[in-house]
Amino acid sequence: NEDVIFWESFMNDGGRPPEIGSEAQLRLTALLNAIWGAMDSIDSIQPDKCHDDHDTFDTLKPPDYLGRTSLFNILIKHYGDSMGLLQMDFSTFLRAVCSQPKYTTLKINWHPNAGGHRCEADMYAYLLLGAALEFMQKNEKLINQKAQSKSAMDLENWLVEQSGNWGQQYLQSMEKQDFKLFPEPKFCGEPFCKQTVVPFTLRTYEPNEWDVGLQITRVPDRKSRFSTEKLLHSMGFDFIDPESGVTHFPQDRTGKQGSMDRKNQLTVNVARWMEYFEQFLDEKHPNDVETFSKRIDRRNKLRIGPEHKAILNKYVEEWSQYVLQKNMDLKVAFLVPRIGNHSLLAMTDDRGIGFYGINKDGVEDEAIGVNLERLDGVQTDKLYNYDFGKRLTAQRECVSYRGQVGCVFHQIPPGKYMMRWYPMNMSIE
Repeated sequence: NEDVIFWESFMNDGGRPPEIGSEAQLRLTALLNAIWGAMDSIDSIQPDKCHDDHDTFDTLKPPDYLGRTSLFNILIKHYGDSMGLLQMDFSTFLRAVCSQPKYTTLKINWHPNAGGHRCEADMYAYLLLGAALEFMQKNEKLINQKAQSKSAMDLENWLVEQSGNWGQQYLQSMEKQDFKLFPEPKFCGEPFCKQTVVPFTLRTYEPNEWDVGLQITRVPDRKSRFSTEKLLHSMGFDFIDPESGVTHFPQDRTGKQGSMDRKNQLTVNVARWMEYFEQFLDEKHPNDVETFSKRIDRRNKLRIGPEHKAILNKYVEEWSQYVLQKNMDLKVAFLVPRIGNHSLLAMTDDRGIGFYGINKDGVEDEAIGVNLERLDGVQTDKLYNYDFGKRLTAQRECVSYRGQVGCVFHQIPPGKYMMRWYPMNMSIE
């Protein structure tokens, strides 16, 4: 069992962390019964800028809170009595020791170098392990007594009681909607933080947009048997690397997720899926094969005309069942937690709402079909009257909230799922 875990969740640019994302991260940390903290990364002070004649540990005064805004001050006042919080200001410390050569260069561009990271890690270790050691020395006799108890949980329960069990208090506050047990969210409100324990996502998210997606590790060599790109291509999906183009996005300077954290994406390989559709016609509707097969010209480029779209549109529902029966879809496992608002946030692309059957005004690219399959084999759910044999959009409305990309589908029964994602209406170019 780990005694100390240091988890760097996100780095904001320019000292302006987002309010919603920071609070969501804080509440996730509380769920783990862990300490949430923030740090001002270490600086570099050249010898000619060092004022060691009047800056010492006795005279230095750290700022009241980190960042260029009052966010951390607000969060500490709001949550400080209910959970463990920590702020570390390495830049102020450096002013007292900048005359010593080993502390002169601790950064490379705007990031700490190896020495800077080691210096930060040493101070964290000294602080956290020192506190743990002091506690054990102070309570050594009682710890030994409880360790000899007949019940193995006596010591565990006492340690949790002494350190604070804010994770359990957080869960109870959400389940009972009693915010005397744990503070209610201040920035991250409805529906993501006030009705559920955390906004569950499939990857690191952009808090201002609640962006989700798949994280895939790329092995670019298609000759390798470990090549995810090759495997996906064989299934009819193309691997998109967002770092291959422009890497600096506007949000880099607004405290949101940096471009270096953007995860790789999948897109439908239209040519391959047209071949799949031709196989479907050959099996189910052979009379349409000849007309449909003329879609490829001499340069092997797709040419989808009105006659092809008519055939694609004619068999949309039957085609979707064929895809599911043949296991040609993309599958993602996820959990809808019991404690929460029982909702699913999903998106298809930058606009995020290209799901077949959502029937939203102004949406003309309803191309993607989504089915939910319960891993426990349940076919129908009585709680929300959900039929797992039907498509998601045939039973649930696509709801959009301010500052959010994609569709929120409410009243999804709690449980473990396989989400089945596939191109359904391929007449859309």
